[in-house]
Amino acid sequence: MAQPACVVCCCGDPEEIGFPCGDFEVPPLAPFGGWIDYDAGQTYCGWTVVSGSISIHHGLHNNLGLGNPNGPSQHMDLNGYSFGTVERTLTGLIPGKQYSITLWYAAHNGAGLATCHALINNGALLDETWSTSITGDIKWDQRCLNFIADASSVLLRLAGSSNNPCCGMLIDDMTMWSCDADTESPVIFNPPPVGYMMQCQQNIPPVPQLVVTDNCDSYPEITFVEWVDSLACQFNYLRIWIVEDICGNTTSFQQTIAVEDTEPPVITNPPKDFEIPCGFDVLEEFYSWIQLNGYGAALDNCDHSLDWTADFVEEPGPACSVVLVTFVVTDDCGHSAEATATFTVKEVPPVILVPAHDVSINCAQNPGDSLELWLGEWGGAVAFDPCEPLVWQHNFSGDSLAPVIEVTFSVTNACGSVTETTAFFFQTVASDTLNEMALTCDPSLVSSDTIIQGVEGCQTVIITRIDLSPSDTLHLFGTTCEPSLSGSDTIFLQNQYGCDSLVITQTDLLPSSTKNIQLYTCDPLGAGLDTFNLTNQYGCDSIIYLTTTYSGIY
Repeated sequence: MAQPACVVCCCGDPEEIGFPCGDFEVPPLAPFGGWIDYDAGQTYCGWTVVSGSISIHHGLHNNLGLGNPNGPSQHMDLNGYSFGTVERTLTGLIPGKQYSITLWYAAHNGAGLATCHALINNGALLDETWSTSITGDIKWDQRCLNFIADASSVLLRLAGSSNNPCCGMLIDDMTMWSCDADTESPVIFNPPPVGYMMQCQQNIPPVPQLVVTDNCDSYPEITFVEWVDSLACQFNYLRIWIVEDICGNTTSFQQTIAVEDTEPPVITNPPKDFEIPCGFDVLEEFYSWIQLNGYGAALDNCDHSLDWTADFVEEPGPACSVVLVTFVVTDDCGHSAEATATFTVKEVPPVILVPAHDVSINCAQNPGDSLELWLGEWGGAVAFDPCEPLVWQHNFSGDSLAPVIEVTFSVTNACGSVTETTAFFFQTVASDTLNEMALTCDPSLVSSDTIIQGVEGCQTVIITRIDLSPSDTLHLFGTTCEPSLSGSDTIFLQNQYGCDSLVITQTDLLPSSTKNIQLYTCDPLGAGLDTFNLTNQYGCDSIIYLTTTYSGIY
């Protein structure tokens, strides 16, 4: 018989082992088109009626066998004239093996909806119920009852019910097949580590791809589930894999991952102290420096976007301020690190643009007023400093009638830096004589004069004397070997007083010279005439003729 489609072995190929009296063709045979009823306690071909009644139909009873693909043959109706239950013992089984009982079923055309409840060993090995309203004269369907034997024999029970006690579920052509039962679970070939402890959630390893093997199933089904339990910066992952083969054997594996960030950020580049001079927009520079975290940098094992804050007591002032700032860097889990830096508005000493100048007062009517005015104007000094305001002071506290008064003026900026400038106040309070001397080259201007100036009894005698500065003549002599440079020259000069001077230059020519030298030799080869041209430091040349005469042998 061909293998029924519903018989599937999860391991190996099924083998038909037969089913006793499964085709219900064993006598007594029902009359043509009729049936035989069996009551509780009666048996038919190994089937025992447990309760109610059943019927054995002729294959053409009410034409109920016409829809059977195996042909109209004698069959069993689980409802005789009442709901019936039958059972039989199946023997020769091998414990641990898988068995499939196949049967064809349909509804009696007088049943309405027919139902069958199948039990093996009172439901311990099998407990199934199914229904149909398709009558046997139209179509029969096939069903498999699968179980794994736990002993060499089992008890099969079929109980029928329907909308009409006289007619119920029709059963025919029962067979039984056996398979080698698969009780081995799949094996995980590459199980991942069962647990991890790590700092950062982004470092959690990806879900691994499991490699599984099974003795019967080449492609076991893998089901993966992951749960995450989170609290603040703590995460607990539970990963569960369930591997199931075609026979229903399963293997499970679970992995736990605990994540907790316990490390604070590390300041890799501490914030740097920052200085600016007075005169800048201090607050703009200050908050720009803070926004750049004091030019500091930090790293964290997990958080790549750290939060920076700055803590300080007060903002810097416009001049000579020092503010201590504590920079705090915090990760997502609240761990932090801190470092300090200072923002300084540094002081620069005032710059004297115009120093204090000296003043001379001669016989003034009220010299004290002039002194007071000079002091009040700080000697005319002018200073600049961005650390305003500037405060001027001087150190004069002595005799205002002294002829020479030395005064030091000091200017102080808002930071307390001081720059000084010193000047003198000269005053004449008695008669005085001044001598003024001058020179002239003009004899008509030579003179001597005396002038008397007086202011309220204070006289100044000015004696002016102009002396003659006579002309001068200078003679310069030189020599040359160049004829074009020889001769005389006269240069007229005038000094700062307008006096002229005469410079006379005389350059004489040095002529070239010629000298003859006579020598004797005993070496005939050494006799002859040589000429030498010489040039001295003035560029003058000279010629030397050297004559060497052979003297012979004596």
